[in-house]
Amino acid sequence: MAEAEKAFERATRLDGKASDAYLALGAVFNETKEYPRAETALLRGLELNPMPLPAIMNLPNLLVPGRWQEAAPHARKAVSSMRR
Repeated sequence: MAEAEKAFERATRLDGKASDAYLALGAVFNETKEYPRAETALLRGLELNPMPLPAIMNLPNLLVPGRWQEAAPHARKAVSSMRR
């Protein structure tokens, strides 16, 4: 995971608009339970590309007590995109 993290961080430095790199980095942080970092990367990826299913699917996984209201719109978007 450390090598993947380095590679995706480098990709985001080389191209600050590479939404896929931010989404992949967020997935790595999510997998390693670095939830604040995952949230930051995933939200940046979504800011650059509002409809990528991987990010939409990962954001609800970042739920922590007292923050479900923030994740709810992302969960609705994920469910909506699966109905298509």
